[in-house]
Amino acid sequence: RVRFFCSEEENIFFKQSLMPIVKKLFNVKPTFRYCDSHCLVLAINSVRIEKLFRKIFNHTGNKKQNLNVPSIKFDEKSFIAGLVAGDGSIVITKNNSEIRKYPLLHFTNSSKVLINFYCDFLVKNDISFYKCKRKHDGYQVTIKGGELRKFLSLVTILNQTQQSKLKVLNTIEYLPENTSHKDRLNILNAAVV
Repeated sequence: RVRFFCSEEENIFFKQSLMPIVKKLFNVKPTFRYCDSHCLVLAINSVRIEKLFRKIFNHTGNKKQNLNVPSIKFDEKSFIAGLVAGDGSIVITKNNSEIRKYPLLHFTNSSKVLINFYCDFLVKNDISFYKCKRKHDGYQVTIKGGELRKFLSLVTILNQTQQSKLKVLNTIEYLPENTSHKDRLNILNAAVV
């Protein structure tokens, strides 16, 4: 069994992007269920897929710290986009007390190998970042400001929740606090009219 965990807000990405890909590539129907009030699980019951993932990612054991970079030839930018879609978050912060807000991209992962791969990609593309060790969930890498614009010119944001935050920010030049994905889509629709 292969399982992907997501937050309530990321379920749109799972339902609209990940589930159709799994159905098309592997001809299996994944199940989607609530694990608790804030966590959803996409489960794929297939020994074939599990073996494939273990082989591609050199993954041994059940700990996510053991995840590795794929052992096969792959597109680096697409892999980074997938990492960000799964373990990235767009955070909008205020600049002092001004209304204008500035986005940050946080990538958090417990695999040191994946974090180092991500940081190496940023260094190769001359993108400045901040990396720190987190107490309970591994490492976090943060990109902000002009560096985030450089990153976005190279890597496509696949997660619809993350996309909607950036689109609203670019459209109305700020992001109202505590908006859901649905709220942000309504803001975008109203801006078009």
